[in-house]
Amino acid sequence: VLTKRPSSSNNTTGVVYKLSEYNKIIVQWIPVHCGVSGNERADRLAKEGAKLIQYKHPVSLPEIKRTYKELWRQQTHSKHPQDPISRLNRKQPTTVFCIRTGH
Repeated sequence: VLTKRPSSSNNTTGVVYKLSEYNKIIVQWIPVHCGVSGNERADRLAKEGAKLIQYKHPVSLPEIKRTYKELWRQQTHSKHPQDPISRLNRKQPTTVFCIRTGH
């Protein structure tokens, strides 16, 4: 957090200090990925990917979306990707979050 170079954590620290002048601030760690098999697999794959050679190849957002949709169609045989959480009512995603995080 305390480095000479600017970073998002330094910015966050500054905001927290500023807010704490007039407010009580409580910071709580929420281990979202702990024990959730899909998230743990995603973490493992991200770490493996970070070890690979990184190439600088500019890709446009429309190209990324097009590629994602094509891969989705090939893997699911469905034209439109759907997030199962988006089909829930307003209270249900909160319940899912609490179950996943053990709160």
